[in-house]
Amino acid sequence: MTEIAENDPIKEKEKAPNNGDPNQFKVPQQSKQKYGQICESANDAIIIMKHDKFIDCNQKALELFECTRSDIIGKSVHNFSPKKQPDGRDSKTKGLEKIAAVNQDVPQLFEWLYISKNGNQFDAEIHLNKFYQGDNDFIIAVIRNISKRKLAEDDLRASKQQLEAQNEQLIATEQQLLAEIEVRKDFEKALKESEERLDLAMSVANDGIWDWNLTSDSVYFDERYYTIAGYEVNAFPQTLKEFQKRVHPDDLDHVKSQADKYLKGAIDTFDVEFRFAHANQNWIWIRSRGKIVEHDNDGVPTRFVGTHADITARKAAEESLSNMQKLESLGILAGGIAHDFNNLMQSIFGYIDLAISQTKEDRVVKFLNEAMNSIERASDLTGQLLTFAKGGSPVKKLAPLSPFIQKTVKFALSGSNISCRFSIPDNLPACEYDENQMAQVIDNIVINANSINCISS
Repeated sequence: MTEIAENDPIKEKEKAPNNGDPNQFKVPQQSKQKYGQICESANDAIIIMKHDKFIDCNQKALELFECTRSDIIGKSVHNFSPKKQPDGRDSKTKGLEKIAAVNQDVPQLFEWLYISKNGNQFDAEIHLNKFYQGDNDFIIAVIRNISKRKLAEDDLRASKQQLEAQNEQLIATEQQLLAEIEVRKDFEKALKESEERLDLAMSVANDGIWDWNLTSDSVYFDERYYTIAGYEVNAFPQTLKEFQKRVHPDDLDHVKSQADKYLKGAIDTFDVEFRFAHANQNWIWIRSRGKIVEHDNDGVPTRFVGTHADITARKAAEESLSNMQKLESLGILAGGIAHDFNNLMQSIFGYIDLAISQTKEDRVVKFLNEAMNSIERASDLTGQLLTFAKGGSPVKKLAPLSPFIQKTVKFALSGSNISCRFSIPDNLPACEYDENQMAQVIDNIVINANSINCISS
């Protein structure tokens, strides 16, 4: 770089006229010699760039990229880079971004993965800066090969992680030893306290305990095991057969199947609900949970311990909730039917109203008016269905009963050959009632009485 060859691109560009091409520029010969001496004496690779093109470099750059000057001049950074950088970004796009930042007078310092002409990859640390020569601006790239440093950092990082892992293992081993010493020292005391806490917890929870020796097939039931089902303590023998006798026949196979699956390792937990015979001859719901606590030398379970909890109240609450949900579904269905029925009644009402306006016969008008009254009552009924569907309350109002009863009964008997006599006190006080619901009750009474009369006849 200390001397400019005859075919040096910088020298050639000095001779070229400035025709507006941004790649054409002039660098004074004195400046070339000055920066050439500096660059050649540097230990790092130095490349001079115009825009994104390499226009000059020092010998270190040729050695680093394993190429000749003609191989590098006129090329761009992506020509000596893999398609993507380690961070996954496109090399060309990322390189142009860095150059654009320098052109905005923002120096850049970053790491880059290069590929030499011979295909060897190496990591580099790059400093990009902008400088000016006369009317032209250039970018100078100082490239330092940090592959060895990166390898050393990786080795150091791996060694550190290994040391940290070993240190953690030593700490864990030490803690484990200390814990084992403490466990051995306090074993009897801890066991006694544990038994006391368990007994207290079980008495508060009112759960019964069962302990099944799988080797001898013997079973132990504690006092609460009996009392939660209403039995006197030891009211029945402590055997598996006696337990099975008190499980509801419809639940026994399920209980036995779950226990068998758990003991064989097919399921992770034993948690089953079933009906159990109470001393008062009723059925109560029991939730039984258990765990294998001992194995033999071959890993076969030898001891199975668990609890019985009375969940009858919870089951009753669940059933009540289920019934409420069913009732809510029924209300929604009733609302839908009432809505559709009301639409049909309104259509019929319209046609009858039209018929009344078209006929001149009084007798026909009378019958049509009766039909209109029936439709109004049907509309009231759909209103009740909608009220039920929405969970609403009856619409009550204070009114005398006598006129309402007479009107309703006469309407119910319209079209029949049955007459009705009323015996209602004149001083009957007014009361608060829902007309629609009360009318439905009276209708049902009168219609049923009329039906019975017809059958008797």
